[in-house]
Amino acid sequence: MNQFTFMIAISRDEKEKIAERFPNIHFVRTMRGDSKRHHYYMEEAPGPMRLLRKLRYGVEEPVRKGRGRNQPRKNWKRDRV
Repeated sequence: MNQFTFMIAISRDEKEKIAERFPNIHFVRTMRGDSKRHHYYMEEAPGPMRLLRKLRYGVEEPVRKGRGRNQPRKNWKRDRV
């Protein structure tokens, strides 16, 4: 089974801020030989993508409330009777 990692284009400032918070994330820089034409790319991982959205748009994702995954309802016995 092939597992693909998608890359997203980012700026140098975004790369530096994301690298401070997530040191293990993978970044790629193109055109290493010619310093004026390089571009930065980052793998699409959930944590860094949330931070990137916050840096670009100033929007934080809302905190999800409610039951977690695979948890039954609180009153499941009462509903069955």
